[in-house]
Amino acid sequence: MMKLSQMSKIRNLIDEQTWKSQLGDQFARLWRHDLGSVYFWRISSNAIFVADVDGKRHFLRLNLAEERSLPEVEAEVRLLLALHDSSFRAAQPVPSLAGRWIETAEWNGDVYHAVLFEGMPGEHPDDENLTEAQCLRWGKELGRLHKELAAIPPATVNGRGDWSLDLANMRKLLFRESAAIRSALDAAASEMEQVCRIQPAALIHFDFEMDNLLWQGTLVSAIDFDDCRIYPPGADIEYAIRSLRKSDASEASQQIQAFLDGYAATSPYPVPLQQELALFRQWHRLYLLATSHREMDLPEDAPRVSWQSSLELKFAALAQKLRSEIVDHSAS
Repeated sequence: MMKLSQMSKIRNLIDEQTWKSQLGDQFARLWRHDLGSVYFWRISSNAIFVADVDGKRHFLRLNLAEERSLPEVEAEVRLLLALHDSSFRAAQPVPSLAGRWIETAEWNGDVYHAVLFEGMPGEHPDDENLTEAQCLRWGKELGRLHKELAAIPPATVNGRGDWSLDLANMRKLLFRESAAIRSALDAAASEMEQVCRIQPAALIHFDFEMDNLLWQGTLVSAIDFDDCRIYPPGADIEYAIRSLRKSDASEASQQIQAFLDGYAATSPYPVPLQQELALFRQWHRLYLLATSHREMDLPEDAPRVSWQSSLELKFAALAQKLRSEIVDHSAS
């Protein structure tokens, strides 16, 4: 998620009665689109606007240059274009009227990078009610994606962050945390180095959850490749299935096994051992805790509106939960 201060800046430009914004209209004009179809959709790590093209839904994504650099966006676009002719279905960018995949422009003193993506058919399944057959398919799709990503030339992958870069940022953001948290990060870093000696890091999606998958019957499409990173491939498994671990233990075990079976059937990489999955789970807790420090950046004495206060309370509760889980894992 982007910093709360930056998110607030964009939210202040949205009319919450009509969900219209001059910001969205200004950037949509750089692409061919249906007039009057642009409206605000959501905001998290980026701001998303709907913009129809010939009656078909497309999504205009805006990134503040302070949040995501142009080389990072260019790396993502290269990756998506490389997947265009593969067997894996990924939402593709659409060229602007000027023939560019990315448009960069200034609005109210801030620089934005904009990309228009085609809309993909399908719906997001409810991950709390997934069948074993769906989990099997889910795992197969992640395995297929890993196979396609492994075949992409290294030059196309250049510009993606990796786990060591994340580690450096986590150390900076967690330096005020307790000694127990910092010690847990050191231990996880040491284990990650050992895992990478056995299984070299590779390009992964990093967020292969249901929110980023669209299902249409047996066809599955993926969106949001902006967080792709170079990590041990097994990390993608744990980050995907972590939502399953919240359900009934016995049911979750069957769903997770179905996912792993599906992944094993299509992936070029071996299914990680349980101790490796536990490492990736711990790493992800530390990663989320660190990012919460970066994202909740409003000064204590700054006035808040209700949605800002609610988000801060939500993240404070999540941070406390993560701290407990991190320390408990280290003690076990």
